[in-house]
Amino acid sequence: MGAFGDRQVGRIEIAAAYDKLLHHTMPGATVSQERGSIRMLAPGLAMWQTGIEIIPPGASTALKGHVVQVMQKVRGRWLILEAHPKIFPPPPA
Repeated sequence: MGAFGDRQVGRIEIAAAYDKLLHHTMPGATVSQERGSIRMLAPGLAMWQTGIEIIPPGASTALKGHVVQVMQKVRGRWLILEAHPKIFPPPPA
């Protein structure tokens, strides 16, 4: 799931979604994630939770949110099985 509720399946769709976000929806934006925390669910299966920021160019404030990812270790590499980033709504004026 994308930060704005869009859904991707597979590496190609995920890469296309990041390309769209960073080059078309918010050209020049940067994405950063905190170190977060990891909880092992089983050998080779983990859940990672962390804060996320999307900083549009020239913006005075970043879009802040949270991401939860379920990851599996395959042939020595951690692969994302499921990811759910959410952007928090701006605080009330």
